[in-house]
Amino acid sequence: MRSASITFDEALTHYVGEFGSGQKRVVLASSVLSVSNALAFLLLVFLCHPDPVLQHHWQCTSEEDYVCLSIWSSSDPVSAGFCALPRDAWCWSSTGSLVAHLDLVCSSAYKVQLLNTILFVGCFFGSGIFGLLCDKIGRRLPLFIATAAAAASMFASLAVPAAQQYYWAFALTRAVAGVAAAGQSQAMFLLVTEVSGPSHRGIAGTSICLMFTLGEFVLVGLAWALPHWRNLTLAAGLLTAGSLLLFPWVPESAR
Repeated sequence: MRSASITFDEALTHYVGEFGSGQKRVVLASSVLSVSNALAFLLLVFLCHPDPVLQHHWQCTSEEDYVCLSIWSSSDPVSAGFCALPRDAWCWSSTGSLVAHLDLVCSSAYKVQLLNTILFVGCFFGSGIFGLLCDKIGRRLPLFIATAAAAASMFASLAVPAAQQYYWAFALTRAVAGVAAAGQSQAMFLLVTEVSGPSHRGIAGTSICLMFTLGEFVLVGLAWALPHWRNLTLAAGLLTAGSLLLFPWVPESAR
């Protein structure tokens, strides 16, 4: 005679507990990784601001070019005719913004938002890739791979030279960041909800959202303290790489 089987949720409820101290530690450790997830998704917002043209982070190449000097002295150089100037009539005096680093102004200004689109195209493919990985090899290893890839994409973007011709190299790093960010989100959500009992899964899932919000505030603080796009990217990459230290406290899902 076969013994009656029980479901995983019944085992949690009757033998393990729905949300004990061990489960809370797992949920906390997994959720903290959502801070780095916020960095991967939102880093670009601060890399491209403030507008280097409006902030006069450029200068005329000739002190006798009165047309250029007149535009530079305007409070709104773009409206005053900045984009009508020959490219050799001016140069960047500061490349603290990614816009200046890759020369994404005037007819190339649309490429700034295109980077966001590329990020979410990466998310589209990342959802499929990591969804398959989570089903095949578990939740913990894909989360590790995704977090490492997010950090690697940030470090790789620092190697992109300062010229518009290298735009697509930088775009590739954003696509990888999108793939990684989607992988993090999926694996984290599965881990925190599967370790928790049915009546506590809402709390566990919400913990990821709360930590993501914390990550937004962390990013704002970093952007305020480190306005140069390279410094901000490096700090975000180090923080993301540092979050890998949490993995000893993140066990594989029992499911």
